[in-house]
Amino acid sequence: MRSTKSEGRRTKGEEFLNTQPNKFRTSSFSLLTSIRSRIVPFIAIFVTGAMSIPGFLMLMLPKGKAIFAPYCQLWGWILIKLSGMRIVTEGIEGLDLNETPIVVANHESLIDTPLMAYLLKGKAGFLAKRSLFLFPIFGQMLWLMGSISIDKRNRTKAARSIEKAASVLAKGRPMIVFPEGGRTRTGKMQPFKRGAFLLAIRAQKKIQPVGIRGTYECMNPNTLRLYPGTVTVRFGKPIDTAGYTDNDRARLSDLTRAEIVRLVGESPADEKPTGKNSP
Repeated sequence: MRSTKSEGRRTKGEEFLNTQPNKFRTSSFSLLTSIRSRIVPFIAIFVTGAMSIPGFLMLMLPKGKAIFAPYCQLWGWILIKLSGMRIVTEGIEGLDLNETPIVVANHESLIDTPLMAYLLKGKAGFLAKRSLFLFPIFGQMLWLMGSISIDKRNRTKAARSIEKAASVLAKGRPMIVFPEGGRTRTGKMQPFKRGAFLLAIRAQKKIQPVGIRGTYECMNPNTLRLYPGTVTVRFGKPIDTAGYTDNDRARLSDLTRAEIVRLVGESPADEKPTGKNSP
């Protein structure tokens, strides 16, 4: 008799679960996703710190620079895999960093940096604001990648950074720039600063526009949580800077922005006017 009652109770419980399977599965999945979103960023920080030490030692070796690019790509790949993001690319097949060494992209999230390092095979440095280099661990990795810091508050120092970046380009090292000057806080593209375009004009190098979509949803700038999701990265048509002068940087900025807006898929109504002049 006890066995029969027990079986009856199990049957009723099973029937109850079967009537609301989605509720329990969804709540369990949401809980696991929430826990994971909190843990993964700290694992990413640990991985970045752990890889920065051998990276520094690697650059001290005679042939260290030759293997450092794949090492940076590996760093990006690990962080992308940790995030659980699915990356979809369009137009990257025709990318030639020798022809278009200045890569200009919109900026949605912190994860954009390892994402671009991964997609460009660790072959490019970043032109980034000075404050990022002060971040423990992350700033060290930027420095190891041959990135150039720019102090937006000091026009003289910013101009020197542009000159330094131009000399790096002349030596064959591509540069990645996020011209918004920081991550979007709303999901919409911010006004472009003009330093990237002044660099392109003075170096007389082509610009490779890139549209990133999806990283904002994966890692909102207002939180440290990192969620899995699909990220689309579109590479547009290169923009030639031949014949442009310093006075044309606003026009070049608007032209590049319009192409990135098209790549991202934003409505023209979402566009904002170009920001104030900045070196």
